[in-house]
Amino acid sequence: VPGPLLEFFLSLGVNANSSQMFKLETDRAIICAYNFPAVLLTAGADYWDSHLKDTYLNLSKDYQIKVRRTFAYSLHEISRIIGPERTERDLVQIFALYLMDLDDVKQGILEHLAEFLSTLAVSSRNEYIPILAEVWDGVMTNWRLRDILAAQLRDIAMLFDAARVVEHVLPLAIRACHDEFAAVRETGVEAVSHI
Repeated sequence: VPGPLLEFFLSLGVNANSSQMFKLETDRAIICAYNFPAVLLTAGADYWDSHLKDTYLNLSKDYQIKVRRTFAYSLHEISRIIGPERTERDLVQIFALYLMDLDDVKQGILEHLAEFLSTLAVSSRNEYIPILAEVWDGVMTNWRLRDILAAQLRDIAMLFDAARVVEHVLPLAIRACHDEFAAVRETGVEAVSHI
């Protein structure tokens, strides 16, 4: 990737020029967030530490929900590209932050939860499985998010040994089977049959 082109892209994520119109500034951050995975894939993981990480971390905490939502939907792809060590060092905090964010942002994380967990080293992955119950409790007011999480349980179960699945994943699948919404119950039954 030519250096000037990469620098121009990264400048989209910086609000350096206060004289520009506010709308243009907000659009620049969204454009940068949307294209970030493709730029990282093209530039390569070697550019993460030297060029891309700081812009990514700054934009991932942007005040605009559209920017955070876009990053939430692509977090698993970014982690796949940069590898487990960089993911644990740089992205796990963003992952935890987005799990506590607004529902639109949280949905992006939940839809790709198993994919994100699969990019972590096994030892680190085992640290995060106990939070599944907390995540479920955090989405109790939104049946659609519970349905999304229930749909992820089958793939999440494939990432862990039987003891952890029985202790952490199966209870959530059973909770899904007893949910007040039929869609969540159906997804829970499907998850239990695969677990």
